[in-house]
Amino acid sequence: MNAILLAAGLGTRLKPITNSIPKCMVKINNEHLLDIWINKLIKINVNKILINTHYLNNIVEEHIKQKNLFKEGKIILKYEKNILGTAGTLIKNIDFFENKDGLLIHADNFTTDNLKNFIKYGENIDWKIKMLCFKTNNPESCGIVKVNDKNIVTDFYEKQKEFKGNLANGAIYIIKKTVFNDIKNIKNYDFAKEVIPKYLNKILVYETRNFFIDIGNINSLNKANNYVLKNS
Repeated sequence: MNAILLAAGLGTRLKPITNSIPKCMVKINNEHLLDIWINKLIKINVNKILINTHYLNNIVEEHIKQKNLFKEGKIILKYEKNILGTAGTLIKNIDFFENKDGLLIHADNFTTDNLKNFIKYGENIDWKIKMLCFKTNNPESCGIVKVNDKNIVTDFYEKQKEFKGNLANGAIYIIKKTVFNDIKNIKNYDFAKEVIPKYLNKILVYETRNFFIDIGNINSLNKANNYVLKNS
């Protein structure tokens, strides 16, 4: 299985840290967030990783080159002059999945989940997309899902002020190869707004019990660091 790591974000809410580095290069317990994701994917035997870049892309490129994190050709960097959007990058690089199921991951999240159970979960269930979810204390800032007794998504609410629940989309997906042809012509390049609603009743939820947080601002970055320090 191949994986796309979405890492092109500007990290505006992480300023001043992101004045000099892209968001994916912030550190949690002295380890770059991007490295945490790459190492996690290596451990679950992902074959190739595509990382999209934009803001301060040269820093990511030099880092990957210096670290030699993967064998040559295993990590592919794709610079986007204009950010394509969460679904846009996926659609632009559908061929990267080599006609197989694939992983799509937002690299600005942090979790202690090793993804091994996520990969295995639902082997005997019919689904098109598998989504990792977590319980949140801030549902208004997340995409909230409602599921049936088989953990299939029946409703999805993207960042609404009205309380719809607290089971949040973690933006980590396994996508069946049959989905790629269905979505290649969509116009709105936001995965949550355009793709997820098309697949209600076909999305399987795996709820992680591990620590999970969106590294969207300095407060959440501090929370992640404090959690790791207390539990290391």
